[in-house]
Amino acid sequence: MSLRTGLVRVSHFSRTPGLRLPPGLFFRASHEHAFSNLDRFLLPLKYPDEPNAVRRNYLPFIAELERIKSEPSPSTLPTLLTREQLITIMDLLATSGRPPDLACIRTMFSHLPVYFGVQVTPDLHSVVIAAMLRQGYVPLAQQWLLQIPQVTPDVKPTLDNFHTFLKGCPNHVFQTLLRDVAVQKTARAGVRPTNETFAILIRCIINNANYAKTTVNADTFTAIITDMKRLHLPADPAILALMVNYYLEHGFQVRADNIRTNYTAQFPDIMTPEEQQMDVLHKQLAAASQQSVEQSLSLFRNFQARGYRANSATFRAILNNSTNVQDLLRVEEVLGVKATASEYAVLVNNNIRVRQLPAALAVYEAAKKSGISVVAGLVAPLIRSLTSGDKKPAEIHNTDLDTALTLYSELDEAFPVSSTTSPALSAQSNGPDIDIYTSLMRGLAVSSNLEIAQPIADTLLSEMKSRGIPATAAIKTSSLILEMRTADTLETAFRRYRKSHGELTESGYLAVLRAFSRLSPTSGQSDLLEYYFQIVGDMRRAGFALTDRVYTDMLQQIGEIAHQRRQAWRRSKGSEAQNPWAMPANMTEDLLDGVRYIHNLVSLDTTIQPDRLVWNQLMELYQRLQSFPEVFRVWEMLYFSEKFGPMSVSVIFHACGHAKEHELAKQILADLMTDNYVLNLHNWNAYVECLCRTNQFSEALETICKLMGTAAQPINPDASTVMIMLKLADTKTQSYAILKRIRRELPELWASLPSTEPQPENGESPEDIERPPADAQRPP
Repeated sequence: MSLRTGLVRVSHFSRTPGLRLPPGLFFRASHEHAFSNLDRFLLPLKYPDEPNAVRRNYLPFIAELERIKSEPSPSTLPTLLTREQLITIMDLLATSGRPPDLACIRTMFSHLPVYFGVQVTPDLHSVVIAAMLRQGYVPLAQQWLLQIPQVTPDVKPTLDNFHTFLKGCPNHVFQTLLRDVAVQKTARAGVRPTNETFAILIRCIINNANYAKTTVNADTFTAIITDMKRLHLPADPAILALMVNYYLEHGFQVRADNIRTNYTAQFPDIMTPEEQQMDVLHKQLAAASQQSVEQSLSLFRNFQARGYRANSATFRAILNNSTNVQDLLRVEEVLGVKATASEYAVLVNNNIRVRQLPAALAVYEAAKKSGISVVAGLVAPLIRSLTSGDKKPAEIHNTDLDTALTLYSELDEAFPVSSTTSPALSAQSNGPDIDIYTSLMRGLAVSSNLEIAQPIADTLLSEMKSRGIPATAAIKTSSLILEMRTADTLETAFRRYRKSHGELTESGYLAVLRAFSRLSPTSGQSDLLEYYFQIVGDMRRAGFALTDRVYTDMLQQIGEIAHQRRQAWRRSKGSEAQNPWAMPANMTEDLLDGVRYIHNLVSLDTTIQPDRLVWNQLMELYQRLQSFPEVFRVWEMLYFSEKFGPMSVSVIFHACGHAKEHELAKQILADLMTDNYVLNLHNWNAYVECLCRTNQFSEALETICKLMGTAAQPINPDASTVMIMLKLADTKTQSYAILKRIRRELPELWASLPSTEPQPENGESPEDIERPPADAQRPP
């Protein structure tokens, strides 16, 4: 009979008058009332479902136990909660990350030996740390790790505690923090790291780089090698292979060679003399390949004449800088070594590195035609590049997604999951891996074809499960974003977010915020901002630090909405729009309210130090929304706090021009020059444009001819400066006068002017500007 069944039966029988309880089943019948109280608190603890319920029942449960033990004839209590049940409770409390729940865990640690007969050991702390990290609570987990002796005075942290932290860290954690924990924090805790520690550290750094779509800097690995040498660790071929293979798989032969050289210099016993000689030869071949493949092959023939035999590493060294299959076939012929998927992968990565995706796909097709089996190392870099949605039009991204899914299908067919294949072996094969699924899900999350993206994502998640590959935080975030984007309303999208937000990491929150800000460009801004900043509040309560990006993402979206409304208004007005930049106030009122709301939040948020980008965005948005007083308010704050920069200066001059505030612009320029601030060309062009928009053409000419190009302001005007004046000139006579003075006082600038009629800049309509005829641009 299970403990739970026994408790239920005793609870039922205890309400039967005169029933005689078996001695020792729980405790004596004289304590029926005490048992019923314990039972009321015990059952929710045995089957916990959320932290609040645990905390609400645990402390009264302990209080009742203390009361029973303090009785004159206390009963002997059996095991009330097993060690496994207590671990489940601690895990649940730790996943919340809230201070009351963490305080409850600390209290439990003091109760374990007294009430439950369970000794507090370091592995219990690992349970808490792992649970925190599953939710992305990195600062909390690190704090717990370093304070283990304070939580349990007689327990010291072990190496396993540190390994648990490193393994559990999300993919967005900075490598400096990881290295600090592995090297410095272990030393302060009296724990000595091992080669296993550094192997875990290196894998974490590589995973982080793959997640961020960057490459690990060679200096990072060099510093790790130095750390291992300083700690007097023995040479470990597996650690060397981790670093070298990473660079080889990404096509960085020279970096791989440099790391191998560095490691063997620190740990000379890692390689035999023959291996060291081959390493030197491969470096020379890779260096020669920078000139040409033929140069490298010529050097190889010299080595061959001295008895050197080629292998796969030789092949990759010669292909170090190659991007075409003809080079591979030539090397294959000379070396007498058949190319494998690894050699074709070098060409694929080299092409992707120089942004030649079509050429990389052509290499992949050539590999298949030559009989090369499709493997993850060949397909993964292509899928990663194809699914990246950065700066691509929606239709191109969807086309690239189709190609990526085709590549995945071919890999899936090459490595199917059969009924006889264990998930563990499947996950370790050359078939689809976690990086490929992460790339595909991230690409689907930003697809514009949501009707197709959602079922495909569901299929991928199912196939991951069948391969025994767990969904990471990044994949869960992509899935959530897709669910939000398929919602009919903002409210539905927010409900879907709230259902899954407990699993978001810091980078996951940022991705969700960016996606949410772009859900509904036509919806009311009040609703969008309300939901958006509720998510921001959740992020803050989860223990994650807010960054400027929280505000800049929403400001960018408001700017995009303003642009869309302006375009629609201009199309509706056509030639009737006298000022193409202006819109009726009622079309921007809600947007202006939203910008003011964000402005207030930024000003009051003491948890961040907003950088210049946030303030520049605020200024630019206020200008677009025709609120010059707000622009000037931000400018004054930046100027007096000395936080302004070149972009800030350009924005305030543009704003002065559109607001017809040329006197204020002149004062701002005078203040800047008094402060010895050196304007760049864009600043000067913005100032000249401001003067011309306020019909101060004489002042603008004085600026070009007298103020620019001096010792204090060394930037000279160029053709773009003059073209701004010509574009804004009211009459042909005025244009003629401008060009005549430029020719007289700035002959070199005059000679650089185009002979053709100036073209309008972005955002200007050709009908808005009356330009001079061609013969007026070259006065006699």
